Amino acid sequence: MSFTLLATATELKYAYITGENAFLYNSDRNIVGANTITLSSDISSNLQVIKWQYLNANNQYVDFANSSSNTLVVKADDSNIWVNGRIATIKLVTSD
Repeated sequence: MSFTLLATATELKYAYITGENAFLYNSDRNIVGANTITLSSDISSNLQVIKWQYLNANNQYVDFANSSSNTLVVKADDSNIWVNGRIATIKLVTSD
């Protein structure tokens, strides 16, 4: 086995989304837990958050307004982000 030291190796880049992933409702579809969820980005120091997006019913990603910070507050009553009233797909866009 041999190893080679690469002097020009690419620096590792990563991006993760952390936070709660569900709103809690009772059988009458009334929210019983928090009505917001805060998502946070965990990114490497060589990346920047560009924006957050959600997937709409037409299968197109749409920008959240004013969403270039490291956190995003998702509201349970934001009807634009829910496909079929049940599922929200959220994407973090970074500088690379």
